[in-house]
Amino acid sequence: MIKIKLSKIYKRNGKIFHRRNLTLTFKYGYILKERFPNGYKIAVETFYLRFMRYLKEIFAEETLPTQHNVDAVIGRIGVLCDRGKYILSDFLQVPPEIIERVKNFIDSSDRTAIFYKEIFDALKNIFAGTQITNHYFLQGVIKVHNLPYTLRKDYLTKSDEIDMGKEFDNFVAERGEVSAQEIKENFISLKDFNIAFLVERCPEIIRIGDGILIHATHLNLQAEDFEPIKNFLRQNCSTPVNSRVLFDLFFERFGDFMTRNEIQNHNKLFGVLQYMFRDEFNFSRPYISTADIKDINNKKFLLCLLESMEEISIEDLLGICEENGINYVARTYLIDNLRPEFVRVDEFTLMRPESIGVTDEIISAVVESIQSAVERNGGWQAAQTFEDYEWLPQLETSWNSFLLESVVSLADNAPYSLKIPSTSANFSSTIFLSEEFAEDDFQSFLTKILIAEHNKEPFRSAKEIFNWLKKKGLCSKKLPKFLEGGRAFELLGESS
Repeated sequence: MIKIKLSKIYKRNGKIFHRRNLTLTFKYGYILKERFPNGYKIAVETFYLRFMRYLKEIFAEETLPTQHNVDAVIGRIGVLCDRGKYILSDFLQVPPEIIERVKNFIDSSDRTAIFYKEIFDALKNIFAGTQITNHYFLQGVIKVHNLPYTLRKDYLTKSDEIDMGKEFDNFVAERGEVSAQEIKENFISLKDFNIAFLVERCPEIIRIGDGILIHATHLNLQAEDFEPIKNFLRQNCSTPVNSRVLFDLFFERFGDFMTRNEIQNHNKLFGVLQYMFRDEFNFSRPYISTADIKDINNKKFLLCLLESMEEISIEDLLGICEENGINYVARTYLIDNLRPEFVRVDEFTLMRPESIGVTDEIISAVVESIQSAVERNGGWQAAQTFEDYEWLPQLETSWNSFLLESVVSLADNAPYSLKIPSTSANFSSTIFLSEEFAEDDFQSFLTKILIAEHNKEPFRSAKEIFNWLKKKGLCSKKLPKFLEGGRAFELLGESS
């Protein structure tokens, strides 16, 4: 009789009796409150699967929503409390005076758009002992208390007309020229990648190198500057041209323009030209070109210059770099960076691999030979002391350690290797390794093999260690730095 009476008044869904139809907001809010008091994290499958289990168990739901739909409803009815995590507003217990302090801080700020993290960092002392333990929770609290601001993903603004890009633009415009450090002091939460993102959004802000930004309103550009400079760039930038090269040419040709805008280095010249002609030329610091080459870099530029060449001497390559303003960390890096288009065939020369007969079959044969040598030599083999050249397939040039390194580097299944730290470009610095040493760096690898050798036949002096390493092709003119000053014998467990 009770059941009959209840059925006339209430409907039943799973374990829930109700008079009115149950809405998604009620169902999701109920589960969020009863089963996720510590928060539901959107876009995480384990949370979604738990939520579905409760939806079936409590409300006897048969048609289950997608994870995307659940996340959308949770994001609407919940309060952000951590990255991607939401709780029900019933669990919020933030004192009114804290909310007032937050509002006063925002209202009194000179800034219109402010990152949540900036507010949190500035007020974190007053948040101690409250639920606000991160800037995400602060964002959620500001939203649920309906503070009179427009809330965006990472920041809030006191005016719909000022977003963070406009705030950043105004900041640089007021100062004319600012450093990255000055920006970080005023926008406390910004990192270098955030600054780079904002600069991309603000076409009036110009990067001039060394972390310095200037605003275009502080340049002294005149209408008569544009056409002559544009024509000059069209004539000289059919292939990519380095701004280092353009810098001297511009002082000769456009001295007044350079002086008027205080352009004293190639970085500023690049930035100003990019601002003036970003829609007419391709810019990829430090290169400018009329050609449709995206993401121009030193390697792409060099390969353009070497396009018609089958062979080039290393000295001529260095000359081309100097002539075209190409900076490089070290000769060895420059040479290695041109692979696979060019390989080093000896101490002095680079050639295209196909011009000396390198094929996939030959690369595979060389890799097999290296792997055999590594296995015979206890798990490693220095290119400098490799001796099995007579077993390698013949090429249009003689085998040597430089060519060996280059050909092996072309393989998809190249063996593990390390580079010997060396400033000399005339020393084959590769050590081929077995899997046993795959996790080692040069220092840990050398320590292991020195200890093993010392246990077989003890070293008696640093000179003996140096001679052994040199004989094995593991150093060139002196001991590695970490072994100098008697430290070698410390690593070996001996007193020097």
